[in-house]
Amino acid sequence: MKKVSVIVTTYGGGSEVKRAVLSLINQTYENYEIIVVDDNGLGTENQIKTEKCLSEFIENNEIKYVPHEVNRNGACARNTGFENSQGEYIMFLDDDDEYTPERIEKQVAILDGLDSSWGVSYCSLVKVDKNGNVYERMQANKSGKMLYNAIMHRPSLQTSNIMIRREAYEAVGGFDESFRRHQDWEFVARLTEKYKAKAMKDFGCIIHMEFRNSAKNLDTIREYRLKYLEKIEPQIKSLPPFYQKRVMAENMYDLAMQRLKSEGLKGFLKEYKKIGLGYFGIEFLVRRAYYILRQKLLSKLSGLK
Repeated sequence: MKKVSVIVTTYGGGSEVKRAVLSLINQTYENYEIIVVDDNGLGTENQIKTEKCLSEFIENNEIKYVPHEVNRNGACARNTGFENSQGEYIMFLDDDDEYTPERIEKQVAILDGLDSSWGVSYCSLVKVDKNGNVYERMQANKSGKMLYNAIMHRPSLQTSNIMIRREAYEAVGGFDESFRRHQDWEFVARLTEKYKAKAMKDFGCIIHMEFRNSAKNLDTIREYRLKYLEKIEPQIKSLPPFYQKRVMAENMYDLAMQRLKSEGLKGFLKEYKKIGLGYFGIEFLVRRAYYILRQKLLSKLSGLK
């Protein structure tokens, strides 16, 4: 039975981290370790609060608690977790999310049955709002070479729903510590360029839509997105020309949608015109509207499976 290391990164002193850890302790799989990396900064109010919240797990040796001396960022925290891990398979969990009980057992079974060219498995996930109502379901339904799908976020491969072979993590060099946002997207782009990904269709992760640490300033959001696109330029250029255009258009459309949320339709139209999406923009508008309606319908008709 292979050992699994689950790295939980926490920042902000939220009490949700206890829920995250409990979802791991209640796993049906037996051979795993939980590493909680606290990125608040040693001795800060939030670090003290977090350590107190997790004290029972620390005292019972149910988790390895690793506090950063100073706040660094999420990418650094994940690399710190890896440095303190021993597992042959590596997993991640944000402090406000949780795993379903059989998640680890099922993903181990998937990777155990594949050769090393399959460096990652990813599961279906569900997003819920602060009241526990389903906001969105994201189905893992494609396997194989997933670079294009990963950087288009369809289906979604993100830190909380992937399991990685240790050698795959080492081969791609871990997370880029210069990133403060989109470090997960950038990491997954390098990972899926080099390795195939296997879908686990069962729901294995619950994402709580807290938005505690999200950037609010539009200029900052744009800066983060452009940094991400610049870093993954080699991966984008490895795709056929038409796909390259779609990736760039999708990201620019996302920026326009951010302006819609903050400035309304007038701001959106101004941004939309500026970035000149043309055909892609019309397609994305229709697809986004269809997707929202479809998700709402599915949320009413079905539960977690």
